[in-house]
Amino acid sequence: MKYIIGDGTLVNMWTDPWIPDHPPRPPRPQGEVPVGEKVKEYFATNRSQWNEEKLRGVIIHEDVERIFALKISSTAHQDLMGWHYNEDGIYTVKSGYWLGTHLPTNIPPTPIYGSTELKHKI
Repeated sequence: MKYIIGDGTLVNMWTDPWIPDHPPRPPRPQGEVPVGEKVKEYFATNRSQWNEEKLRGVIIHEDVERIFALKISSTAHQDLMGWHYNEDGIYTVKSGYWLGTHLPTNIPPTPIYGSTELKHKI
């Protein structure tokens, strides 16, 4: 799951998963960060774009570029939680299976012993 940024009032900047990565995660800071900051504190004053100077001052370059790729809606009313692995944010069994087979910590199953011919027929 990841947060989809709306007005930025619910999502904690440094602990909630909102950066579109695999898996979703918070941004990586360049140093110490204030506790409890919300994403909205990194919007520009017109709330239609990101505050580039503020972001570049506290977040590593790679993550700043990912954030700039996220569009901000000036009419959005709240942040939403959605499924990261589908464009519409809704979970499907197919996307869950894909995730289960593509997790970085996924350990391949132990081979099952027995007749190869029988397993092939099954």
